[in-house]
Amino acid sequence: MQTFLGIDGGGSKTRALLIDSQGQAIFRATAGPSNLNAYDESTVLASLQEAIAPCVEAAGSAPSAVCFGLAGAAAPSIKKKLHPLIESLRLPSWQLVSDAEVALEAAFSGAPGILLIAGTGSVCLGKNSAGVLHKTGGWGWLADDYGSAGWIGQQALAAALQQYDGRRGESALRDAIFADLEIESEDAINPTLYHPTLSRSCLARLTTPVMRLVNEQDPVACAIYTAALSKLEDLVRATARKMKGPASRVALTGGLFEHHPEFRKDLGARLSGFSIEITKQQPVEGAAALARKSTF
Repeated sequence: MQTFLGIDGGGSKTRALLIDSQGQAIFRATAGPSNLNAYDESTVLASLQEAIAPCVEAAGSAPSAVCFGLAGAAAPSIKKKLHPLIESLRLPSWQLVSDAEVALEAAFSGAPGILLIAGTGSVCLGKNSAGVLHKTGGWGWLADDYGSAGWIGQQALAAALQQYDGRRGESALRDAIFADLEIESEDAINPTLYHPTLSRSCLARLTTPVMRLVNEQDPVACAIYTAALSKLEDLVRATARKMKGPASRVALTGGLFEHHPEFRKDLGARLSGFSIEITKQQPVEGAAALARKSTF
């Protein structure tokens, strides 16, 4: 029996899905992170091995084809480093694409469309009728990730500090952000902000108090909320311009939309002229589908 394996690897988890020649799921597995931008090569390799091994055991043999959709793989330098890691797994046939590309496949099954991903980070990927891919954003936290949960949290933290200093009008935001980060005095600010455990995921978590304050009409939280909507709208419209053709379908995916449906609804209202969809398949399903397609 022919089997096909899809791998979706990111900064927190690596998911694997084994399917048969009809596209039916046979086995699923989950392992640790596999983002080479955030973790070393040994960690990434261990995660890939942990995800693949039970799938091979379930199938009784190596899969006919594997598609790796890994975070960071869109960058040539990262892709070059990933190749020897994957080769060391000794799989008979495999391909490597970005995690955004497998998410796009999951959203539209190969048809044209635009996928906006907003979780801890943000990126927009579009495929036109000729099958050409166009990417907007996705440059990481240092200079981008606009509109994402991580960006919202970072903006909220900056606003809270400015309020504390008296550089910005008072609102409930400062107390909410300080409470979430357990900052009880000025002496605790710098040690908390620059402690190794304050990750982008921690900043993304601050989206929750921001959204609560938006519902309470806090002016600073509302300004951050509106700015995030604008930044994500810009990603979609810039991608549509690059595609130079009709691409009315826009799928929204990622933790920001999943955990805050009101944000998803408000963004959809801003994207006039587009048909807004919510992805029903997980990215790992897109990876498995691409593995199966590679043998056609």
